[in-house]
Amino acid sequence: MSSTHVTLDTPFWRETFALHRGGKLEVASRVPLEDRADLAKAYTPGVAG
Repeated sequence: MSSTHVTLDTPFWRETFALHRGGKLEVASRVPLEDRADLAKAYTPGVAG
């Protein structure tokens, strides 16, 4: 079996790994949420909207 050596210390890979650091997705509310009551009004589990 042969192995392939990949150099990850290049500008391309450094930029790629920097982009992925901390994650790439975010969940954000489209309505203002000040407290638990606001969240209870806005969030309905299992209901797509």
